[in-house]
Amino acid sequence: MFLLAALTGMRIGEVAVLRKEDLRENYIDVSHTYSDSLWLGSAKTGESRKVPILENFDFGESRTEWVFEGLSAERPMFSRAVYNTFARICDKLGWATKTSLT
Repeated sequence: MFLLAALTGMRIGEVAVLRKEDLRENYIDVSHTYSDSLWLGSAKTGESRKVPILENFDFGESRTEWVFEGLSAERPMFSRAVYNTFARICDKLGWATKTSLT
């Protein structure tokens, strides 16, 4: 998940709600982001965009419609959980992080 965000520049909320149907042969159709109240909101700019991906990028296996499974099949992974995990990793590496996601 973090590798995908780093390679594509996708926002945490966009990665968290990535669905299998958003994946194309050589790009990701980014049209949604995580929304606390809606679960699946429109992208930050309000418009979808095509994000190129490396050929044969391995997204792993998922049993749900979501590329990265949440706690249940009906819901995507919480972007806050993703951010907190990333912040813990950065902290262990001694890297500073902004705490803009509360």
